[in-house]
Amino acid sequence: MSTKMYCLGLALLLMLGILTPVRSQTYTPGTGPNGCSEATLLCDPSILLPFSWNNYSAGDPNICPPAFCGTCERTQWFKFISDGTPLDILIQAYVCSGTSGTGMQAMVFKSDDCMNFIPVSSCVGFGEPGPLEIYANQLVYGETYYLMLDSYDGSVCQYYLYGFSGIAEGSTPVDSVYISGPDTLCQYDGATFIAFPISTSTDYQWTIDPEPNSFSIVNFNLYANFASVGNTEICISPINECAEGPTICKTVVVNPRTVDYVSSTLCQGDTLF
Repeated sequence: MSTKMYCLGLALLLMLGILTPVRSQTYTPGTGPNGCSEATLLCDPSILLPFSWNNYSAGDPNICPPAFCGTCERTQWFKFISDGTPLDILIQAYVCSGTSGTGMQAMVFKSDDCMNFIPVSSCVGFGEPGPLEIYANQLVYGETYYLMLDSYDGSVCQYYLYGFSGIAEGSTPVDSVYISGPDTLCQYDGATFIAFPISTSTDYQWTIDPEPNSFSIVNFNLYANFASVGNTEICISPINECAEGPTICKTVVVNPRTVDYVSSTLCQGDTLF
């Protein structure tokens, strides 16, 4: 069949709805220590990182994320935070063994749940022992992406990863946190303080001095009831798996609660108000 006829046939199938382009696909990766949900966060792209296939995620070889160029046999997952520039990662396998495989394969995906994956790069690697270089464009600053590595036809490899570009340096939550909430309160009053999320943070660490009468934290919101009169300092530090970001503090003035006395003369049968 000629290329022209193949393209016409493919276009006809798409128009009829018989064949639809793959946008995302549900995939259940292996649950080993290097599965997607346990992916290692690449913290420093400037360092050549050695890895081996000692702890791989053994998935179903017949189930792979969409558009992957092979079967998934020995997958390892890494995640990184984009700095908004095109991604360029070098994968160098230097020792590979196996019955027939001699190398590795790799692809980059976007996923919010490690079940539904959207490919954001081409699939590279067809068993050649040489270095692989993987590219991805139009990545969004602060978003988390996943790099999946797979052995070619059952290879067991040792390899290096080196991030040339596209990975946020240190993957540190470097942006300032903004705390929203009241500046003054009355003693024993409660208030909610909101930390606006930072895309490179996975959690926040709150500190309050002096300690409030009571408090609770839900998601990124702090609710506190203040008993101590004077200045109370509320601080928050954004953190992720690599580092802790800059601490930002907010001072809240807690004023004493006052009681007003009303003096009045009442006759029998009168009421005060």
